[in-house]
Amino acid sequence: PFAPERERSETSRRSQPSLDAQLSRHLRVSGGQPGLLYPFLCCAAVLVCILIARPFANGGFNDDWAYAHVALKFVETGQIRYDGCCNAMVLFQSLWGAAWIRVFGFSFDLLRIATLPFSIGFVLLVYALARKAGLARNLALFGTLTITTSPLFFPLAASFMTEPYACFFTTLCIYAAICSAEAAGNASATRWLWVLAASGILGGSDRQAVWGSPLALIPYLFWIRRLDRRFSIHAAASYALCICCLVFFVHRFNQPYGPVISPQHFFELIVQNSASAIAYLTSLLFSGCLICWPALLCVAPLWRSVGLARIIACGAVAGVLTFFSVSEFGHLGLAPFVGNILSPVGLLGSGTDALGFRPVVLPLLLRISLTWLLTLSVIAAGY
Repeated sequence: PFAPERERSETSRRSQPSLDAQLSRHLRVSGGQPGLLYPFLCCAAVLVCILIARPFANGGFNDDWAYAHVALKFVETGQIRYDGCCNAMVLFQSLWGAAWIRVFGFSFDLLRIATLPFSIGFVLLVYALARKAGLARNLALFGTLTITTSPLFFPLAASFMTEPYACFFTTLCIYAAICSAEAAGNASATRWLWVLAASGILGGSDRQAVWGSPLALIPYLFWIRRLDRRFSIHAAASYALCICCLVFFVHRFNQPYGPVISPQHFFELIVQNSASAIAYLTSLLFSGCLICWPALLCVAPLWRSVGLARIIACGAVAGVLTFFSVSEFGHLGLAPFVGNILSPVGLLGSGTDALGFRPVVLPLLLRISLTWLLTLSVIAAGY
């Protein structure tokens, strides 16, 4: 209290945390027990959006008529019969839909309602993963709404498509793996291990891409807890069960019109179409960045500490990358990267929705500007 005024101000300035420290503290998980308000708001927001969209009609949406037909035929015949349209296995989905059909009778709207528990479960799991990642509740809410109301998920949330089921089981696998890795005791770690295995089996029997989760995550858990002999035995047993179920399902429910592609055949296809493969992979990468664009606002305050010269340099690099993207990948290198025609099933290329050629959504100059801004944002986040 007796220090000179200048010394007190200098001490106060040194005691103030830097902008980096403030941002880090803001992103850290908040203390206390997790509340129910934010998860409830996430679920309520998605349900309100679904009600506004009114996805009710006595007809199929996208490809879900084919999956509905498989479920209906299972009720009528007791057998899984594919109709020759899609390659998804839809075993779990057919059994789940058949149970609802037996109780309430068949309708497309009924099967869409039957999907909602899995869509809402996906919303809750995304929020839970955000909290596991260390985000505060408000940022976890923001991230969850960004994902679950995105055009990649929301249009299918109230449909009988396989995406809501695949999203739910894949996210549950990831969440179970994290809980198993962080568990303090052997019993808890083992329980979450079997939740991971069961989720992978059920999800993989519906959409085959889900199999990648248990096949990749169980060996990871085995390795990080390899000193625990009992857990290692359970990990080996669960992995063997997943492999056996995978082989059985592929052998028993493999559609003749959707054969399993061997790794050699898949590699040959990639080599023969390397240019197209690189273009579409780049498009997928840019599309993911575009969806995550709102999250990049979290690092916006850090630009205050960056000089004007560096900002100009980053803008120039972003311009060069934008020019390269356009010149190499054409329309796939420009925002929104997957097409520029808005249709009931998403953003498509011109003339690919069987409705003829229609005006583009975004003009060329705006697409170039958005691509440059997105590239600059990614560079800024990494900088």
